Amino acid sequence: MKNLSNTEASASAQHALDSETSSLGTSSEPRRMQSILIGLSCYVMWGILPLYWKLFDHIDSLETLAHRLLWSAIFLIPICLVACRREFLALFRSKRAVLLLLGAGLLITVNWGVFIFAVNAGHIIETSMGYYINPLMNV
Repeated sequence: MKNLSNTEASASAQHALDSETSSLGTSSEPRRMQSILIGLSCYVMWGILPLYWKLFDHIDSLETLAHRLLWSAIFLIPICLVACRREFLALFRSKRAVLLLLGAGLLITVNWGVFIFAVNAGHIIETSMGYYINPLMNV
């Protein structure tokens, strides 16, 4: 085993850190740009989505909400089973996890319901601004 002085050890550690940081900078730059583009597209979508839901204003808000819940489950349950079957099924073995999932589901349902009702009631601008500003306030 080679003994290094404090200066040599410090220089060696700094060199390793510099090389690791420089490799992270080059490989993470496309990932960073991708993350920014995804974030921006979410904000645009949250701003435009009320116009899409306005097309369904002749349908009762509760019926629209029921369809949204049903079709979300039809598509997402198989995706979760295929993508992470073991982890997904393990969630249902814990009473605490099931209760947390039910609580989160209830909160999302209320959020969706208020959103759809507000759009159908003609509050498109307010709804768009609320969905645009809310993520900014949460971060």
